[in-house]
Amino acid sequence: MKQCNTCKKNKPERDYHKNKTTRDGLSGKCKKCQAAYIAQWKKDNKARVNELNAQANKRRLERDPEGERAKRNKWAKDWYRRNKKK
Repeated sequence: MKQCNTCKKNKPERDYHKNKTTRDGLSGKCKKCQAAYIAQWKKDNKARVNELNAQANKRRLERDPEGERAKRNKWAKDWYRRNKKK
């Protein structure tokens, strides 16, 4: 059992993410509190999130341009097949 630094509830160790930098090897926040924190951060920092996503997409495209284009084309074709009106 470990106490969450945010909600102050005692929870089993399986409710915490691993963190090798801490003494006990577990995060200070439980998974539920960490998820809430991340969701709030993304909501408050939409411009930064979009910027980071754009950078990641650019790196992914640079790393494997043909593979990414193929994935996008396959997704577009599949979407079209599922959504075309007959």
